[in-house]
Amino acid sequence: MSSLAPRATISGTGAAGFAFGPARGPEAAPRPHKRSIIAPAAASELALPTVDFRPAAVAIRRSAAWAGLRGEIVRLGEPGVSECYFRGPSHLLIAYQRATRRRGESTLDGVPRSTLQDLSGKLTLVPAGTSFHERHDRSGPLHAIYIYIDSQGPLLDRHADATTAPIRPHLLFDNRILWELALRLAELVEDRPSACRFYAQALGVVLAHELSRLDAGTPPSKPALQGGLASWQLRIVDQYIEGNLASQISLTKLSEMARLSPYHFARSFKRSVGMPPHRYHMHRRIHWAKLLLAEPSLSVTDIAHRIGFADTSSFSVAFRNLVGRPPMEYRRSLP
Repeated sequence: MSSLAPRATISGTGAAGFAFGPARGPEAAPRPHKRSIIAPAAASELALPTVDFRPAAVAIRRSAAWAGLRGEIVRLGEPGVSECYFRGPSHLLIAYQRATRRRGESTLDGVPRSTLQDLSGKLTLVPAGTSFHERHDRSGPLHAIYIYIDSQGPLLDRHADATTAPIRPHLLFDNRILWELALRLAELVEDRPSACRFYAQALGVVLAHELSRLDAGTPPSKPALQGGLASWQLRIVDQYIEGNLASQISLTKLSEMARLSPYHFARSFKRSVGMPPHRYHMHRRIHWAKLLLAEPSLSVTDIAHRIGFADTSSFSVAFRNLVGRPPMEYRRSLP
């Protein structure tokens, strides 16, 4: 089975012994990344500092920015040792789509450190001005979503009042609503972000609202649709799909993991995700293909085989059906 799984199920970089320089403050421009793909945005929207990865060359990054908000998809390939560090003027939400490590630790000011080995499906919230550091001896590829929210920007201002609780650090936690919002923003980063500005801003407003109530003693908003999968069911099923994107996945296997009959699982999954399991699996495979198409060294045939297609033609048909254009045309459109 190939690597990289998208969605979270989500980070780090740098070989042991790398020394980090001083944290970049709000006045410092983000350092260019060797293999960075940045969607067009106004200069004022690109000012938010981003996570430092060590070594920087191992991280494949794609990002997009809107007013007071920046989303970034980061992928690290084969197993290896890496580190990441962040401290900046923005709040940072990390969604680990796929992240397993043999050894390592995550540290965040104000909370106990964690040596959890399987970070897939977890979230981390780094408040502005807080130091965050991770070291991974990765046992496989890592795929994560990084969302930066300007702490002085318009998204949080509209939710601030005398009763609003300050945003506090949270390390490797679960929250279904924040997870789903992170996934939606990641999709916008991939798919013509400049054409989805209003939708991105709407998602940012909801995200800021959920962050503002995370520590306010207010229970999270309930999903609009009832009868879907429980958060633990969705997480374990999603992790399995993300870990087996290049393989055939049976409905029976997924329903057994969720402890439901195939019929009830399929119905509940569609309520939660908005599409049947097999279609979601295909969407995630094509999502993976988009990331791989950003790698010039990989041919379309290589990508087709890596994500589990028997031949290039069937991959091209599936890609065009979901994306609206063939793989090579999509690759030429990348910035």
